[in-house]
Amino acid sequence: MGNSKGTTASKFRQFLLSDAGLMLLLWLLVVAERLLFTNWDRLSLSFIVSDSPDYYQSGLDFARTGRLIFRGVPSAMIMPGISVLIGLLSFVFPDGPALLYAIRFVWILMGSLVPLFLYRSLRLFVPRVWAWLGAAVYLMPWHVQIDCFLLTECPYYLFFAMALYYTLKMGEDSRLRYAWLYAVSVLLALLFRANILIFVLFSFVWLLLRQRYGFRDLLKRALILCLVLGLFIVPWTIRNARLYHAFIPVTYGAGNPMYEGTFQGENPPSDEEILALDDGFSAYASLAEKRPDLLDAQGHVYDPDTQQYVDLLVARELGLHRLHIWWNLRPLGLLKSYLLVKPRTILNWVWYYVELGGISFGLAHRMRQLGFLFCGLSVLLSLLLKKHRRLILFLTATYFINLYLLSTSYAIDRYAQMIMPYRYLIMGLGLDLLATLLRRWRSGG
Repeated sequence: MGNSKGTTASKFRQFLLSDAGLMLLLWLLVVAERLLFTNWDRLSLSFIVSDSPDYYQSGLDFARTGRLIFRGVPSAMIMPGISVLIGLLSFVFPDGPALLYAIRFVWILMGSLVPLFLYRSLRLFVPRVWAWLGAAVYLMPWHVQIDCFLLTECPYYLFFAMALYYTLKMGEDSRLRYAWLYAVSVLLALLFRANILIFVLFSFVWLLLRQRYGFRDLLKRALILCLVLGLFIVPWTIRNARLYHAFIPVTYGAGNPMYEGTFQGENPPSDEEILALDDGFSAYASLAEKRPDLLDAQGHVYDPDTQQYVDLLVARELGLHRLHIWWNLRPLGLLKSYLLVKPRTILNWVWYYVELGGISFGLAHRMRQLGFLFCGLSVLLSLLLKKHRRLILFLTATYFINLYLLSTSYAIDRYAQMIMPYRYLIMGLGLDLLATLLRRWRSGG
């Protein structure tokens, strides 16, 4: 009997130290952390965060009417995934606390899978311990809130982490099954945020860098992606064309923050400067001249259902006008804002709505800064040790390109959270590089 117990204990230790055991442990920790937050939070904060109330109502509207409505009108301002998901949950759970808890638990489930894909991504290149530590950063309290508030960040984070993993997996394994899984991951991410389409370009750059595929193989994977994405994009584009008489393959809200973001930065033009230089400019008149099918010269919208679309187009006209004035007044200030000030604002900022675990917002920010410094050290070590160089340089370049793309819109901390997986993977790789350096020092090499 004693031998049987010893064998059982040995098998348990083996399982716990296996990939499956480590992922299970990480998943349990992540879920427990979020359930503790839910017990403390009691949903009181879930629907006062940014667009949460509008998302919730959009889901109820979808369940009631079958239409994708946002803020009272048929909309393509947001991607339809969040409305459909909430609507489906509302068929099972009645509106009220039951539905709120159902949404919270579904969000927790999605968020709890993110570190597992981070772990699997790292395990393609580093030992278990470094992969686990790199993925365990998802236990930081600000990620708890990303997974517990009704925003698009949580589902998008999951499907982006999946797409990132299958991109790296395709670079190591040429089987077509991973191309299909990658395409499905991109589609699911697209249903929540259009940002994922930028990542598609980087995915194929990575496959080219791996030099594992010929042109025909890459074309085959591109066709798989187009086929899967077309299942959504084609009917969605037709729907948008009928509503707005325009080619809108994803969302008309994607560019809105970009132009509203012209109101921030280092010394943008003031209202007085704009009044002095605009020569009677009217954003509505400018739009009426370009789109007479939407509104008349007096700015009256023909179809009330297009009011939201028109408002965003007007914001675009005003934003372009402000950018033009800003460039004429202070071109160096505009360049400094978009190339330095705004990227620096979101580089290490943390979307941290409620301080948890004794970690203040200031301390969280410092922790992010230290993490970024470690990423820099990881880049240097990869060059010095000639290990993981191609992957780390790819992740670093992709991260900074995304950072600058995000900085063209509002420099808001929430927006920058979605590109943090690049940094987490670099940190996990950096731990392996640091261990390699220590081993070489000890061996005298």
